Amino acid sequence: MKISCHFPLLLLASLLLLGSCTKNIPAEASIFAGNNQETPLGARQNEPLQLRVTNNKGEPIEDVEVSFQIAIGSGTFDNGAFEARSKTNSYGVAQIYWTLGRENRSQKVRAEVDGLNGPALEFFGQPAYHEDSRDNQLYLLTEMGGQIWMGENLRYQANGSLVNPDFPATIYGRLYTWNTANSVCPAGFHLPSLSEWNNLVQSLPYDEGGPARLLKATSGWILSSDGIDALGFKVFAAGDYLTAQGEFRGLSEYGIFWSSEADGTQNAHYKILDYDDENMRGASYSQSNFAACRCVQD
Repeated sequence: MKISCHFPLLLLASLLLLGSCTKNIPAEASIFAGNNQETPLGARQNEPLQLRVTNNKGEPIEDVEVSFQIAIGSGTFDNGAFEARSKTNSYGVAQIYWTLGRENRSQKVRAEVDGLNGPALEFFGQPAYHEDSRDNQLYLLTEMGGQIWMGENLRYQANGSLVNPDFPATIYGRLYTWNTANSVCPAGFHLPSLSEWNNLVQSLPYDEGGPARLLKATSGWILSSDGIDALGFKVFAAGDYLTAQGEFRGLSEYGIFWSSEADGTQNAHYKILDYDDENMRGASYSQSNFAACRCVQD
């Protein structure tokens, strides 16, 4: 009987075809880079989220679509949306940039690979804090108008500062004379200029309650004038201290923040949020008075 040679050839062709097919079938996905970055609220992360896709031999697969979705938080991707897609490159890596939401908590992105069954991969993002090396105090950071601001009043105990004994410094911060405020921010930060304050306000989204509602803390203001702290700036009504009168003023009514700019030789400019005003206003008074200090990154 004559044995045909076609069967081995068909078998070989089938195996080659099967190998070619399985080479491009996703078998595994893993987080490659970008997980658990610490980022100021509202800021774009420094490194992209990266996911790697391989076949059953551990080889990278190119041109596989990956779906990314915001799972926790109000963050967005570079397309401004809560969902985005990306394809793997020749290294099997798909990547996307994530702008963290404004919530002061751990946030999450879920990633799913087309053609791959199983649970989605999860990337986490954490709010960034600055640790003041002088006293180890931690300050939440938030992006405002393209700059990184402290989302809390400064608490560093320095000559030329005081604290109201009825209002804890851990929440309301300390109050500083203008001269002290100009040099008290930790290394890498400075007291904001009027221009920087104005830029912050101009960058705010529209809100029917005005800038004040967006910036104020959700508690501590009189007559139901609390804000919604939409941006992680959390302004408490710490008031101020008038040196000439020797008294604290405005507790629960307003918050006053020094700018770096003098107004003549005796006064200096400040910004104020008041309980009955929807805008942030500007004025000036004696440099010897005590007001709150916010620091912005150099």
